[in-house]
Formats: sequence, structure tokens, C-alpha cells
Amino acid sequence: MKFTLDWIQDYLKTDKSPQEIANTLDVIGLEVEELEDKASGIKPLITAKVLEAKPHPNADKLQVLKVSTGKETYDVVCGAPNARKDLIGILAREGDFIPAFGEKLKGATIRGVASQGMMCSMRELGLGEDHDGIIDLPANTPIGISASEVLRAPVFFDAEVTSNRGDYLGVKGIARDLAAADAGAFQEDTILPVKGTVPCPIKISLEKDTACPAFFAIYLQDVQNKESPDWLKQRLSAIDIKPKSFLIDITNYMLMDWGRPTHAFDADKLSGDLTIRLAKKGEKFTAIADNKEYTLSGDETVVADKKHVALLSGIMGAKESGCDENTKNILLIAEVLDPIQIMQISRKLKIDSDSKYRFERSVDPQSCEPALNKLAGQILEYCGGHPSSIISVGKIPEDTRKIDYDLAQFKKKIGIEIPVGIAISILQKIGCTVSENGTVLTIIAPTFRADIVYPHDITEELIRLYGYDKVQPEALSIEPFVRPVLTPKQTRIFQTKRLMASMGYHETVSWSFVYSKTEDQIGWHNSSLKIANPITPEHDVLRTSLLSSFIPMIKNNHARGEKNLQIFEVGPVFWSDKPMDQEDVLGFVLTGQSHEKSWDHSEKECTVYDVKSTLMRVLDQWGLAEKVKIESLESARGFHPHRWGVLKLGNIEIGSFGEFHPLLLKENNIKTRAVFGQIYLDRIPLKKKKSTAKNATTFTNLQTVRRDFSFLVPKELEAEKVLKVIRKVSPVIQNVFLFDVYAGKGIEDDYKSISLTVVLEPKKTTFTDEELSQIQKEIINIVTTVGGKVRDGS
Repeated sequence: MKFTLDWIQDYLKTDKSPQEIANTLDVIGLEVEELEDKASGIKPLITAKVLEAKPHPNADKLQVLKVSTGKETYDVVCGAPNARKDLIGILAREGDFIPAFGEKLKGATIRGVASQGMMCSMRELGLGEDHDGIIDLPANTPIGISASEVLRAPVFFDAEVTSNRGDYLGVKGIARDLAAADAGAFQEDTILPVKGTVPCPIKISLEKDTACPAFFAIYLQDVQNKESPDWLKQRLSAIDIKPKSFLIDITNYMLMDWGRPTHAFDADKLSGDLTIRLAKKGEKFTAIADNKEYTLSGDETVVADKKHVALLSGIMGAKESGCDENTKNILLIAEVLDPIQIMQISRKLKIDSDSKYRFERSVDPQSCEPALNKLAGQILEYCGGHPSSIISVGKIPEDTRKIDYDLAQFKKKIGIEIPVGIAISILQKIGCTVSENGTVLTIIAPTFRADIVYPHDITEELIRLYGYDKVQPEALSIEPFVRPVLTPKQTRIFQTKRLMASMGYHETVSWSFVYSKTEDQIGWHNSSLKIANPITPEHDVLRTSLLSSFIPMIKNNHARGEKNLQIFEVGPVFWSDKPMDQEDVLGFVLTGQSHEKSWDHSEKECTVYDVKSTLMRVLDQWGLAEKVKIESLESARGFHPHRWGVLKLGNIEIGSFGEFHPLLLKENNIKTRAVFGQIYLDRIPLKKKKSTAKNATTFTNLQTVRRDFSFLVPKELEAEKVLKVIRKVSPVIQNVFLFDVYAGKGIEDDYKSISLTVVLEPKKTTFTDEELSQIQKEIINIVTTVGGKVRDGS
């Protein structure tokens, strides 16, 4: 919210400095992001009189001015069309700071003529948008004095308004709260009701089921639209609203002054009477602000004449019925609207406006008639004309808010007491009606404060204006033991991140918004959620896999020569818009070489087994490596056939891994092999809390024994399944690992050969030949049960 000090002073009688006012606003909850005194920026510039104005010898559109400050004379090259002899304006000399340029003025030679300064326009001083000519001051203006003494240079505030404070979106509401915080005395503006002298030729009707329960209007006949007066143009320009004409400017002024949106129709452009109704499905509406045509769906509230939609209620007027410099008869309107419906409609149509911004934060429903009286009075005073009486349809909803508040609750919540008299005074200053019964106050909130609904809202208002500095710090009691601050899930995530970092992975943090094209390329799921209003076209859906976030990172790094990547992230993926269809996932990617070439080893390109190794390390940390089953799948869209698998814990899929399909690499201009793995963290059972005591580790000094086996097994049989059944044969089997797989010449077509080593560790005495022979037979027998057989010659 932007406003100026002189504007605030229309409603606040105060002797506070701008900085003191800014400090007060910060304390009561309106954060001031910028405070700028534009007068200080133009103090070094001075008034000067043009003594001579001669044509430039080398340029048709330039003049050479001789300018006097009363003490010194300067030659100035000027291209302004209004530059002339005897004009008094504002001179910037060499070395003076020019606000619009953001730098000091340097001397220059223009078309062969030296210029010792510049005669300034309002825009160059940062005081408005006027740049058609240099400033032309009255003939009696003294020369040689500071520009700040003759120009209205405002002190400018820019504040951040919270979404619950619709009253802060008008200067009047801000002034009222400053007065409540003892920064001055509030001055209500005097509004005289307009007496109707002509009938309103336009009939207005209101249909049911709209977002508009009440509608007010006044007709003004024979007005003369003019350029706005200087005070109005300066106030609007100071807050970055470009002045257009009085009828438009004065409605914009009311918007910023009271926070009350109104609208002015050119009555001669309306086709017959007006109806406030729901739009018809497929009905068209061309907005006056952006000249864009919108197709309405049927649930929008509109104001329509016999031929077209004249106003999308609460949001924007139509191009066909807007006022211009030829407007003679106008219909001013003010609406009471439902904030929720306005918010929904504007988001659906993706239309933003200052009016919508205020309505969705609640506008005082009782301000319609006073606002029209004030607006009509200002228009009649400046533009002439004849008014009708104010007409209305519908009924303003009854405000049923009534809050019983026990001041004992204030002490219980805040920790300090507040005197009853001070509490009542604060509430009355913000517009509440208060009755007292001991320490219990019965409070009726004003209609312009829609955010005051519950007792805790009263607590907030009291401490906000009584002063947070009244709350004294107290030491917290120290508990005899430290409570855990992390949940088991959080602890596991942090431990997993540390493990990934220890294995050489770099953590990334990315948006959950991804590019729908990338999701389609991966093609795992068809449930990507489209974002209604994406921040960029490349962030238009919610991801169903972390891979959708990794691919742009890989592309960007490869484009910069970083082809060997090890990255991971823990973040959410989304299956639908339901709360339960969101999961946290650990995902990681390797690209290029798994390790750089050095003296002790050569380069090695990453493979799907590098991903599997990482997954096993993570699962081992959770104590699940032995329990997880790996199922190899032929293919998944976006991944290499036969180099893709899933992890299962029982019948639950807890993760997957694989190698990128060459087509996916090509589509994303990735020049190296890339592999990916992920684990769905929410599907992993958390360990139950157990005693931290551990059994003593026992060691043996007996020699381990290794036995190698070669088996023929069906091609579709996973080697991991063979290893698992062998581990269960005997407790003396310390480890089983695979060292060779072969299929081809000398092997039956439907079989493959696997070779493995079994490590045996005796417990009490060394193995006898009979014991080793028995274990060997048991291993062969158990492999036979899963479809394998001993390979000849092994």
C-alpha cells in the first residue's frame, strides 16, 4: 500500500515526524518497506529564470537558453517545447543529483554547444509523469531558492498489508489506526448528501444467487469531463497511478482514499436498463484495462445491460461502457460483494485488479452510500452537472458479530494485565462499540473491520495498540531432562542425508513445480496436477517423481561442462490433490564417470549397479537390506529395457532404480549415461524404540573357509534369490557373493551360469571334511529347489 504524508494528514492531525509515523506503523503491524522524502532529493536544485532563448545553431528542435539564478548565469541546451524567454523553472547544475536518473548530472557538449546544466520536468524530479515540457512556475516565483520550497514534494510511504486487514487498503483506515496508537487525532471527513434534481433514466434490478446482496447507484447528467486538477494528479502520480481524466482519476482516488472500489459507467454507452445477475455460460466480456476478451463460465456475478456485460462485479469494467473525454452522462455505482466468490472468480479467470484486491479482503458494506455521496459531490463541484437521488437494490446483510470478552483472558494469554479503562479506550478508537459489566466487555466491531470476529481477535487488538513493549521477558523453566526435538521420521531423514553425503553425493533443493513435457517424457504416471497459475510455463505441474526436477539440473550442468554428477534430494511427490496422496522420496542420480581417471584406476562409466549399491547402503542403515526383494522389469517408459527394477518389502513397492533410456537422453541433450534411484520414505516402517544396550561382539581365531560354486539357473531367475536361499542353509555361512554370470556358447538356451563364493566361519572348532561336505550338499539341494542345478565340471 503506497501513500504520502500529506494524504495521511487529511485524516490525522499530528506533529509526528515521518520516521516516527513509520515506526508507529511498524509497531502496530503495518510494515513500512520504504520511506522516502522526495523533498530532500530536490533541495540542491534551484529556481532559475530564462533570460534568453535562442535557436541551436546545429539542431532544429533544440534551443540554447541563458538561465539566471540571481547570482550566476548558465548556458543550457534544452529541447522542451515550452522553453521560452522569462520562463521560471527548476535548474539542475553540473554535479546535482537527478532523482529520475539515479546519478549526478554531468556537463555535456550537445551538437557543438556546451551545456552547463538542465532545466527539469516533473518526471525528472520524480514528482510525476509529466514529461511534455519543463516545469513552468508562476511569474512571481523568487529565483535562486531551493526547488523544495516551491514544489509539492511528498514524503512517500510503501507498506506491506497483511491479508486480513482490508481497512489498511485505504489511507483513511491507516490514519484511524495511527490515531488509535496515539500518533495523532483522527479527523473524519465531512460528507454532505447529494440532493437529487433529475430522475435516473436507468432502472436497476438484482437477481438471486449472485455474489452481490446490495447495489447502489447515482446518475449524473450533463457533466463535463476535464483534466484533473494538480493536487489530484500529484497524489495519484506519487503512488504510481497515471492520471487520465477527472472521472477516472476521482474513482481511483476513492479506491486509495477509502479503500472503497466504485465504478463509473458512461450512461450513453449503456443499452437500456441494468441487471445484476450470473453470467451466461459462454458469454464474452472485454476488459477495459487490458482490452482482453474473457469467456465466462456462468458462475460469475456481472452487471449487464440489454446487449452486453458492462461490469465483471468487483473485478473490472467492460471496454464498451467506459468513460472517456467525451462522456456527458454517468452512472456511478458501488457494490456489496462476497469476498470468497470474488477471489474464486478472479483466480479462475486470472484477472488481477486493485478493486478485486480489496474486495477479496472485505470492503466495508456500509460505505456504499457515503462513498457515492462524496464522489458525486466532487464530480459536481469540478465538472458540473445535475444529480439524481441515490438508488439501491437488495439489502446489506445484517452484521451479527457480538463478542463477549473477559479481560481475565487477556492476562491468561499475554501474561500482563490491562486496565479496563484503557482497554475500552483502545477498542473505541478503532471503531468498536463497547459496554462494560465488571471485567467482561460486550463488543460490537465496526463494519470496516471484518477481521474482528472472535475473542482472540480482541486480544490481538489490545496488545497491538497497548504495546508489545509492556510484556516483560521471563526466564523459561528448565526441565530436568531434554526432550527430543526431532520425530523418528525427521531423524531418519537427517541420517540418510548424512549417509548420502558420505558417499560423495551433493544435495539439491528444487521446486515441486516441474515442466509437464518432462513428466510426459518420463511417463511413469498420468496423474500430474496442473497448476492453475504457474510461476513460469516450465513449472506448470506438480511432480510425480524427483527425476522431473533432476533432468533440468543435469541439462544445465552438462551445458556448462560438468558431466560427472552425483546428486540427491529428499522432497515430496504428488499423486493427486488429496492430502494423503503426497509422499516424501529420497531420489538420486549419477551421470558420466563413476570416478575420475587417476594413477590407481582408470575411468569407469556409471552403471545401474552403482545405483543398486547406493540403495543397498541406505537400506542397510535402516536394517532392511536383507529383507528387500529386487524385481527386474523389462522396461518402464523413459528407462532402458532390462536395466530397470523395483524394490519390494513384502508386497509393497518401496523404491525403484534404472538407467535412462537413450531416447530420453537424446531429447534432453544429455551426452553421457545416466542412472537413477529412489526410495519412498513414507513406505519404510520406522524402527521401534529399543534398548541402546548391545550384545558383546565375539571373535574367533579359527580359519574361515571359502567354497566356490557354479550353477545353471533359468535365465529369468534373479541371482539375488539364489544368494538369499543359500544364506539360510546354516548359521556358519558368513557371506555369499556373486562373482560371475555367463550365458552363451556351451550353455543351454534357457539357462545362464552363475558363479558364487560362500564364506564359512567355524564357531568353536575347525571344520571337518564331513561337515564341509554336508554343508556343500545342503547348498546344492537348496539351489535345486529354486530351479538351479550344478554346472558340469564345477
